Amino acid sequence: MNDCLNGKIDLILTKDISRFARNTRDCLDTVRQLKALNPPVPVIFENQGINTVESKSEFILGILSLMAQADSEQKSTAITWSIIERFKKGIPIISTHNLLGYDKDRFGKIIIVEEEAEVIRKIYKSYLNGYTSAVIAKMLMNEGIPTSLNNYKWSPNSVLSILKNEKMCGDVIMQKSFTVDCFSHKRIKNTGQRPQYRLRDHHPAIIARTDWEKVQNFLKNSRNKTAYTSEFKQQRILHINHIKTGPLKGFIPVNLKWKIWELKSFYEKFNLKY
Repeated sequence: MNDCLNGKIDLILTKDISRFARNTRDCLDTVRQLKALNPPVPVIFENQGINTVESKSEFILGILSLMAQADSEQKSTAITWSIIERFKKGIPIISTHNLLGYDKDRFGKIIIVEEEAEVIRKIYKSYLNGYTSAVIAKMLMNEGIPTSLNNYKWSPNSVLSILKNEKMCGDVIMQKSFTVDCFSHKRIKNTGQRPQYRLRDHHPAIIARTDWEKVQNFLKNSRNKTAYTSEFKQQRILHINHIKTGPLKGFIPVNLKWKIWELKSFYEKFNLKY
């Protein structure tokens, strides 16, 4: 739209009305703005054979865009229904690209990534020993441990999300969030608006169920009383995190904060020459 307003575009070719705008109102408002420019910028919809600068085009466009909107709503409803039916049958949809501790094999089966699982166990053990999420986040950054997205910025909330994640004990809660509508694509947290489904023992557990339940009880009655001590400063371990998606899948990023002895350990682990 900015390019059109600045006179950089003379004509817009669109395959279909459904590809041009989310709903009827957006479609008509945009077309009117473009038509009011000097010179006007016409929009041609190839499938419908409509040129917006021609007379009577707006009336036809309004009817057709309303039909396209209804079609989008119907498709969205069908997709939502199919996903919920999967959940009812105990078939979850799980993405592991940002799930620390897990990955998928070539058959799509969820497997434990042991190097990352060590970090998960460390987080749970630390919390059960009385350390707060803020203290654990500091400890992880001090040790140069990467997050699931391969950055080194840990926050108390990111630690809490791991502590609350039922996937760590092998369970899956389906429909934790949902999309409000097919136009805004906004997702919100499901706090009871929609039914949720829990599947127990769906995949290998990193944390024992008893420990996971202890953590959930502590989270409900947490007290910030433990200070950051030197105990964890002396437990610095070389943590390796594989890239899970994209063109660099399978590669291992090297942490620039590693010491010389850590780099040597890295090379020795993978039989590389230092």
